[in-house]
Amino acid sequence: MLAGVFPATHTVHENARPIPATTEVAAERLRKSGYRTAAFVSSFTLARQFGLARGFDIYDDALLAGAVERGSKETTDAAMAYVAQTSSQPLFLWVHYFDPLSFHLSSIVACCRHACGSSTARYRAVSRG
Repeated sequence: MLAGVFPATHTVHENARPIPATTEVAAERLRKSGYRTAAFVSSFTLARQFGLARGFDIYDDALLAGAVERGSKETTDAAMAYVAQTSSQPLFLWVHYFDPLSFHLSSIVACCRHACGSSTARYRAVSRG
């Protein structure tokens, strides 16, 4: 989404995979055009090590030790603190939330437990299709 091309072009087809250095991301282009760029993300799958931090002046992917996600309140608080800083530059702001996915994941787990029993292996098999 931030690259503006289809996965077949940038070659990233699943989470937690690095985006190629040759693929320009939106923040790079916007920063070159004079925008302040900031991102506040809520999931390890978007950690800076996967290349999405390129072009962002601020890339807040801070998680608690051992956590793979953070709640929307913490992410929003961090983003709002940044937005409160005054600047005459236009701003490109990306705020990512993981919380909305929690409902879908819990529904899949409940369905699988009902249909397959409580086996984690069975859940993984069903959830991966």
